[in-house]
Amino acid sequence: MWRLFLIQTKSNMCNSQLLNFSELVEIQVNASASKYNFPQNLDIVEKDAEVIAIETYSADEIPLAPSGRPVVSATEVKALFLSLRGKKLGNFPMRKTPFIDLIAAKNNGQKEFIEPLQVDFSQSEIDVAQTVALGTTKSILVRVIYRKTNVCK
Repeated sequence: MWRLFLIQTKSNMCNSQLLNFSELVEIQVNASASKYNFPQNLDIVEKDAEVIAIETYSADEIPLAPSGRPVVSATEVKALFLSLRGKKLGNFPMRKTPFIDLIAAKNNGQKEFIEPLQVDFSQSEIDVAQTVALGTTKSILVRVIYRKTNVCK
């Protein structure tokens, strides 16, 4: 009896490719502040991850955050502005963009796609208009869609 064995080398089994991922980021509002930073434990901060789209939500789309806290209302979202800082150039390619423009459900399902960008989330922020107090029990939700190269090891 003959048996055919297929032998593949490591280089044959894996090709580098770009893979898309998504992460829902919850920023818990814990004081009346004019600015909020992103949490430091994000998966997105990997070395080669590039952000390709951003989407935000109000309580109209998602009433409760993963933590169980209520999500900011549609009125409160109108007072939020997103600034993303690039890692390589250190500039802000997305500066004070209104959250309301980033809600896909309110924009015919269109997400805000950007040029692929390595983001420094430790220096990125969400600004709050001075006329709005978010309270201390709500959450801000941002969905980050990013890509990274899958490299075989």
